[in-house]
Amino acid sequence: AMVSSPSLASPTKPTKQLYDLWPVQARALRLLGLDPSSPNPEPVDELLFGGAAGGGKSFALRAAGVAVCLLWPEADVALFRKTAPQLQDTHIHWAMQELSPPIATFNVGQKEVRFYNGSVLRFRHAEEDSDLVKFNSSQWAALLIDQCESFTEDQIRSLRSQVRQPRDAFGVYWRRIIAYSANP
Repeated sequence: AMVSSPSLASPTKPTKQLYDLWPVQARALRLLGLDPSSPNPEPVDELLFGGAAGGGKSFALRAAGVAVCLLWPEADVALFRKTAPQLQDTHIHWAMQELSPPIATFNVGQKEVRFYNGSVLRFRHAEEDSDLVKFNSSQWAALLIDQCESFTEDQIRSLRSQVRQPRDAFGVYWRRIIAYSANP
């Protein structure tokens, strides 16, 4: 399965393919209802992608964030990792290589990717409970927490409270999506 951008397709230009996923990663996106080539009539709202190091969990979360941004115009998606260096090495570094115009532009200072359809994928970290105050007024269509075992239950509860209920944007109905990755 591939995460694609259906609205970039035209009669003379094929749809831009962004990610070639491993079967387990593709299954995670299908379970979340984010694979347009294999619609899921009963997608899950929350998903835990667990496994040993090197299994592609972080990549799958990033692909899920990109899929939400491409499928839902003006979606706001937050992808969290515990520390800023972890976020840089695991996600920002790779997103800067994977995403480029006309699909998206990367704002290094804001640590976010802005998509052509108004969606935003925000890369965030929360090392301390006090860091969570920054997100009190946030409203996300999707929340992705990489290595969730490094966050406390209260931190996760606080972040989850910022994921909003479905809404209609340009005729596209959103629903809450929360996905986690974890090492055993």
